[in-house]
Amino acid sequence: MFAELSDATKGKMAVMSLRPIKSLGTFHARQTRDGAALARDGQVYVLINELHHGRSGGVDEVEVLFEDGFWMLASRADLTPF
Repeated sequence: MFAELSDATKGKMAVMSLRPIKSLGTFHARQTRDGAALARDGQVYVLINELHHGRSGGVDEVEVLFEDGFWMLASRADLTPF
């Protein structure tokens, strides 16, 4: 559900969360070692999407959502839960 806020926001979409987001843990660039991961080292993540690969259904890669709304692929070994 979206609402028109004012004439200044016409043509722009505003998205608001209707529920508070709970921090799940801290990201540490242990296995994911690219520039984006190193820049995010020590930041809090709020959501995880597990990516299942292969027939075994094992989870080794996840999508992580940070507090600022940025998604990143990471290894589960990079995550330290609270």
